[in-house]
Amino acid sequence: MKDNLGVVREMNIGEIGGRRAGSCPEGYCDKTLRLERELTRWKREEAVLRDIERRYLALLDSPLLILMILSEGRVLFLNRRGEEFFGFALRERPRFLLSEYAASGYASAVESLFSPGADGVVRGGRLDFAVRSEDGRERRIDCAFVPGVYQGAPVLLGAGYELPQDGEKGSETDSVHVVLSEREDLLFCSMDAEFVPSFMTEGFRDASVRIWGRSPDPNESLLKILPSDEHGESFRLAAERARAGEAAETAFETGDSVYACSFAPFYSREGEQLGISLLLTDRTELCRLERERYAEAENFQRLFASSGEMLLIASAEDGKLLRGSPAFLSRMGYTEAALLGRTESELALYADAPQRERIVREVESSGFAEVFEVEMRTVSGDIFLGSASVVGILHEGRDSLLYIFHETAAETEEAVPAATSEDADGARGQESVLEAVQELPEAEATENAEVVEGDRFDGLELPESPEEEQETLLESSALQPEGVQDDRLRSLLAQNEDAMLCLLDEACVPLVMTKGFARLCEKLWGRLPAHGASLRDLLPRDVQGEAFRTAVERARNGERSKAGHEAGERYFVLSFAPVVDPDGRCAAISLVATDRTESRARERACRAEADNFRRLFSSSPEMLVISSVKDGRVLRCNRAFLSRMGFVETAVLGRTEEELGIYNGSGQRERLMKELDAAACVENFDVRLRSSSGEIFPGRVSVERIETDGIPSLLTAFRDITNEKEAEERKQAATDTLSGIPSRSGFERTLNTEIERAMRYRTNMSLILIDVDGFGSLNETLGREAGDRVLKDFCAAVKSRIRPTDFIGRWGGDEFSVLTPMSGPLAFQVAESIRDMIFNYRFLPDRTLSSSIGVAEFRRSMDLDEFVKRAEDALAEAKKAGGNKSVLAPFVP
Repeated sequence: MKDNLGVVREMNIGEIGGRRAGSCPEGYCDKTLRLERELTRWKREEAVLRDIERRYLALLDSPLLILMILSEGRVLFLNRRGEEFFGFALRERPRFLLSEYAASGYASAVESLFSPGADGVVRGGRLDFAVRSEDGRERRIDCAFVPGVYQGAPVLLGAGYELPQDGEKGSETDSVHVVLSEREDLLFCSMDAEFVPSFMTEGFRDASVRIWGRSPDPNESLLKILPSDEHGESFRLAAERARAGEAAETAFETGDSVYACSFAPFYSREGEQLGISLLLTDRTELCRLERERYAEAENFQRLFASSGEMLLIASAEDGKLLRGSPAFLSRMGYTEAALLGRTESELALYADAPQRERIVREVESSGFAEVFEVEMRTVSGDIFLGSASVVGILHEGRDSLLYIFHETAAETEEAVPAATSEDADGARGQESVLEAVQELPEAEATENAEVVEGDRFDGLELPESPEEEQETLLESSALQPEGVQDDRLRSLLAQNEDAMLCLLDEACVPLVMTKGFARLCEKLWGRLPAHGASLRDLLPRDVQGEAFRTAVERARNGERSKAGHEAGERYFVLSFAPVVDPDGRCAAISLVATDRTESRARERACRAEADNFRRLFSSSPEMLVISSVKDGRVLRCNRAFLSRMGFVETAVLGRTEEELGIYNGSGQRERLMKELDAAACVENFDVRLRSSSGEIFPGRVSVERIETDGIPSLLTAFRDITNEKEAEERKQAATDTLSGIPSRSGFERTLNTEIERAMRYRTNMSLILIDVDGFGSLNETLGREAGDRVLKDFCAAVKSRIRPTDFIGRWGGDEFSVLTPMSGPLAFQVAESIRDMIFNYRFLPDRTLSSSIGVAEFRRSMDLDEFVKRAEDALAEAKKAGGNKSVLAPFVP
């Protein structure tokens, strides 16, 4: 490579430039380009080699593995763990014979490992044998020996581990059992083909008791302790998939705990499935955190979308507006699309840049900012006067500011709730009292109690008061203004504990109040007003106090008004009305309080349920329709239904599903209704649907009985399953039914994807095509059923020889394909190991199989067809050579 680079450096740059113009000496540019390609490839492969070198070094330093290299039974290399095992350093006894250190009875077995076969090839093998270490003790080792090349000569590479000394007979799992069986933090189990555990950690036993009530008994299948519910069925299905050779996962819930169950088959060196491994992972805390995160996000989204407050979210970094609540958009005159991308400065949210910097610093330090005054400009050019408070939040992964606005001019108006039926009753009662108060002078003149009619008090009866009971007013109502003189009425109202009524003068000083209102004062403001003091002196300086003062002023001006007032968990509506004298002046103010706690709670609950349903109904991606049970007419439908079926809402409401022609073909809805009559609801009923344009597509229908607006109704959910059907058909077409691996079409899709990845990241990739020699005659001799068994065993054997990062597929007939992220030479070595394994594997008791293999390396200059053709040509060359041969396609620079 250095010589080549030297040639490049010595080339005349002017000549190279001239060659691009058509005057370069012939061959110089081609040689330069070739050297550049070789240099690029060398750098790429150098990185791969360095990575392989690091992996080998890490393997050599393993404290568990004993690694050695042997030639003709002599040890040429021994790692540090191996020297500890034998009790001496290799430099002290270089090239020692392994059989000389074998314990009595094992020497011949060790020597047989290095004896060549009938074809003169030493193939090694796996052996569990005892070794006499330097201290005289016998130590057992389980070691596998495979052929390899070291310093250009054929050798055997050995890898093994020490077996426990107290084992009766070494096995693959003895040391694993010693190391892992007592682990309480590892929930692992290995099972045979009948799901009988052969090994369990202590953690798995404890988890079995928590999940299924007990751990399996010896020689008992794990499936027998499973419950017969959906979790048990899911577990059994995953276990069966693992027994069929696939890795599978499922989840199991028990009480408040959630466990992930991962199944995987494991195989012998010959490709025979030995059993199934099961790993349990406690996902309880993870699921809890995920539920909390989702719930918090959902709560915020719902609150933001449904809040009547003016809310705005902006980026803390640059002030870009990210989202506005419906109340904000409506008041400011923006649409959501027009709001996005604007900045706080365009709204004139801050007086100047320093004010914003101060607010952002406050939010960063304490999480919120004090309330500040704002003057924002609406779309129409009006000025919005109010105040804003700011909270720091994380919105879509960005540090953001949440603004909450209060409009100064309209704040008191917002505190007045809408009138309801109960409020109307209170108003009528109030009007009766006012009329009675206005007629008091006339009542005195006639001295007739019947002048004050009972219906004017809305059911408030006036008892016959004894003559001696003349002074029963509260101390706070001792004033005697003109027009409020009836002692009987005063006495009645003052002693009434149910009615919450008060008469106020223009200065808001109580003239008359009931005991019920007196208790309300203590509940709302903590005390009664002092003698001659204004009720306004009790009011706090908050939103509710301002609402009360505003309502009093409006009553002074001759208007009726209302204000809501919170008192702990209670909620009251205060209704104000002016008492007008004969001259038309406001002589007093009547105040009636109504306890609206329970009714408001019920209204809120009903409204919340209705809103939840309405939002879910309108925003659901499923096609939803509500129809009457009585006549089947559509009462409501959502946007998804109208969009997919091509209807407009006015054309759907009031018509039946038959009139709309939703179902394609007769009898479908009748069968659906018949099932609904036999059950409370129907789920996943397959039908054929038809849109307004005449398009027919497969659907799935679920129907449930509900009640909407007091009408017994049916909630029908339609789902378009066209994509599911197509995906199922594609999956069936892309999977080989015999072997369970991708068919040619499925493999070609993977091939296309990997070619794009190799082009983008300049990675290595090779295609290996494998053909079973003489399979046609074998199929004719043994029959199709036996041939299918051979192909399934052949596929399992090939899968055992490739890596998890490799892709395998059935190319067609008796041909299989493997796609591996390796260079051509490395892929050729894998192909050789597969060919050798197939030749020595006993697929049939009295017959040996062989294979022909073609290998091609992908280059960026190739397309898919050329890449596949080179592999097929290499396979054809291998078959032409008589089979049992691997051929690597010629290298393309």
